[in-house]
Amino acid sequence: AKSIFVTNRSYDRAVDLANEMGGSAVRFDDWQHVLEKVDVVISSTGAPHAIVTREHVEKARRARKYRPLFFIDIAVPRDIDPAVGEIEEVYLYDIDTLEQLAEEARVRRKRQIEDCEQIIQSELAKLNLPGT
Repeated sequence: AKSIFVTNRSYDRAVDLANEMGGSAVRFDDWQHVLEKVDVVISSTGAPHAIVTREHVEKARRARKYRPLFFIDIAVPRDIDPAVGEIEEVYLYDIDTLEQLAEEARVRRKRQIEDCEQIIQSELAKLNLPGT
């Protein structure tokens, strides 16, 4: 079963977003209390500093019995302290990492397309069709 928790500095906005996603709103000051209940955190605030610290995550991990936890930080500047990514079984992805992964996937797909085209040309040549 999935649960979605949404927080926002404006609780009314959190309620609206939660309703759109079929989730539950959490007051911004209470987000740390639900951190132990989630498997994935997507963060994007306009804060000038990290909101989620290593200490927050370590505390949540103990309560989670050390199950893996994924963070996706799409804020600039970053919302999640990079030290969070150093914690065992915690995976931190920021916008730059996601961009890099997307580019690697594009390159891989391009190579696969080229390989497929070569296979098609090779098989067509075996059929001795005109234009191959």
